[in-house]
Amino acid sequence: MNTAINVTNLDNRTEARERAADANRAVRRRSAFDRESVVAFAIYCGLSLLFFGRGVIGHFGDRYIGVGPDPAAETYFLNWWLYAIANHQNLFLNRIAWVASTINMAKNTSMPIAALLLAPISHFAGPVRAYNILILLSPAVSAWAAFKLNRWLTGDFFAALMGAVLFGFSPFIVSHVLGHPVLIAGWFPAFAIYLVLLNLSDEISARALFVLMTLILIGQAGFSLEMFATMTFFGGIALALACWNGDAALRQRIMALASPLACAYGTTALVLSPYLYYMFVGGRLNISPYMPINNSALLANFIIPTPANALGATRIERLLAPHSNIYDTSAYIGIPALVLASFMAYRRRNEPAVRLAVSMLLVLMVLSLGPLVWTGRHSAIPMPEVFIYWFVPILQYAIPTRFAAYFFLCIGYLFALWLSDRRLRARVRLSFGALILVSLLPNLNASFWTAPIDTPEFFRHETYRKYVSRNDIILCLPYGVAGDTDLWQVTTKFYFRTAGSYLGFTPEVPKGYSEWPIVAALYGLYTMPELDRQTAAFLYNKQVSEVVVPDGAHLWQWTFGNGPASWRLRAFDADEKAAINALFGWLDPAPLHIGGVTIYRIPLGRLADYARYTPEVLQLDAARARMRTLVTAANAYLAQGGDIAKLNLVEAADRNLIPRLWITGPSAVNFAERTVFRNGLRLQPLPNGLVEIAIFGTRNALQQIDREYRPFYRSARLLPPQPSINVAEWSQSRLEFRFDRAGLRAAALAQAASR
Repeated sequence: MNTAINVTNLDNRTEARERAADANRAVRRRSAFDRESVVAFAIYCGLSLLFFGRGVIGHFGDRYIGVGPDPAAETYFLNWWLYAIANHQNLFLNRIAWVASTINMAKNTSMPIAALLLAPISHFAGPVRAYNILILLSPAVSAWAAFKLNRWLTGDFFAALMGAVLFGFSPFIVSHVLGHPVLIAGWFPAFAIYLVLLNLSDEISARALFVLMTLILIGQAGFSLEMFATMTFFGGIALALACWNGDAALRQRIMALASPLACAYGTTALVLSPYLYYMFVGGRLNISPYMPINNSALLANFIIPTPANALGATRIERLLAPHSNIYDTSAYIGIPALVLASFMAYRRRNEPAVRLAVSMLLVLMVLSLGPLVWTGRHSAIPMPEVFIYWFVPILQYAIPTRFAAYFFLCIGYLFALWLSDRRLRARVRLSFGALILVSLLPNLNASFWTAPIDTPEFFRHETYRKYVSRNDIILCLPYGVAGDTDLWQVTTKFYFRTAGSYLGFTPEVPKGYSEWPIVAALYGLYTMPELDRQTAAFLYNKQVSEVVVPDGAHLWQWTFGNGPASWRLRAFDADEKAAINALFGWLDPAPLHIGGVTIYRIPLGRLADYARYTPEVLQLDAARARMRTLVTAANAYLAQGGDIAKLNLVEAADRNLIPRLWITGPSAVNFAERTVFRNGLRLQPLPNGLVEIAIFGTRNALQQIDREYRPFYRSARLLPPQPSINVAEWSQSRLEFRFDRAGLRAAALAQAASR
């Protein structure tokens, strides 16, 4: 009899099943590279290539797997550590992406372990090839780790093979294949569970558990501290549930895990102490508090697939629109898999291992719903995750929908157990198993998974060396998250520095940039009052020597169609080109056109007089000029006999009452269209003949504007920052005024008299 497993009381086998398990003990104790393991790994690599890699075959260096700006940022992270080491720079403090500001790389998804492991490939084959290899290997290795775990638990090769497919190619991993390699390294939690079970069944010693678990923890932290924290948190919950489901002997053995696990975490903290120091130095993460709330799972997503799934291509995913983005709408389980979990929970309810898997799945599903479940536009029900949100600081910014990373560790085990149950007819097991697999297939369209490298010839063919000096500070458009500046910088081996990049949302925009009004205009590609002064003061402060604007399709645009928000690559439209020329054309009326880019040379020597304009002064000037223009426009519109019900920014621009380029660009409309904001401006009618005018800005500037208009408005309110498409606005407050007709006329007359 397999007494070691019986001691752990992980399952209640019948005598026949015990004999079958005993016969497979040799399989369980094989090395990591026995024939079955090698075959399984080869199958998973083939599946990964089949699902995700067909579009890069023959184009491994000029296409990448993913969509949107995140793959470029992750490619940057893979190469940052090599650059910092080679140039003797602080590994954790990046001063070349947002010049004059310092980005803490420990607080970003910078993957130091992955960067070091892939260093030879990055150096000899190039950054894009290294990124593609990481993306293709991650689902395969994750599935292989789950295979080792499931084979140990069931002793059945085929059942373990299929159960691991559900985990390695789960909807969570499939969604994050599109741009988040840090989140698809699922082998770390799978191997951590495997090691604990080996120790509980006396197959490895406490010392071996300590050594191997330390390696797992270091690896997980070196890929993603977020996943390290959630793996630790849910691992603790799993052990607590195991104690509750098990007998006294199991509880005693679990308590004995405390020593080796504590030592493993202590050693990990010691080895990673520099990394952890920079992670926690400077206080809390600079992340919007709305991130966890806005990226929680929908109940509907448990049964409705997204475009990343084969069934999601049927447009049923429109029921999820526009809740979240394509990456983080990843909680899909599917009706067949939920039926399986329910069936196993009932049929084998007396088995502690099954009760543990089902209990963990329920915990994960409930917590993935986030702190609040919205029942209406302004009403919500608090959920258990709210306690994590408020009282567990290390997990406060963990995105709840990412708890789905662990769904299919539980479901995959239940699926393997189902397939290995000889008491059920083989036809029943295989047919229902096939239904589950089909319901969870990734999108089978090869083009869905890949995108072309959009690096202009100017950067790819070293043309830049003729026009840009080493360590010059350049500003590239599209700006920040809207473009791939970080990939262009990596392509040149960090030849130049940049005044704006995209390194994730920690922070989304550094304070040294978000405080300048023009930065929001650079993101949004629109104009604003006193544009020359706003632009020149910023460029001189950052010492920008060139502005590089690519031709062709290089702008990442959010798309809000059927299903979760995603990205598409497009060229600048006519209004955006006009805004770019208005921003920089006056500084260089004859820009260079070379290698697929336009280069505006910035005459810094002529801009020294603009050094006296501080961000605070420019914020107040911008807010004052915007408010004056909107008040004048609204008053003129009504004075001309315009229908107040049709009053809005577009109507005002069509009548030439406000500049049209103020309200154009890719971020002209916010996430919630009902707010009717365009580039930080709002103009709309209200009931009872009132007119609402609202602007974005810093709190200090808006408080001054409030004081200036106090004699004229009926009411006003100053609101805190809220997320919008334009991430440069995330730190800006919002001031809303309500005017009646008399107050609006009086405000316009007062403005005219003061000029």
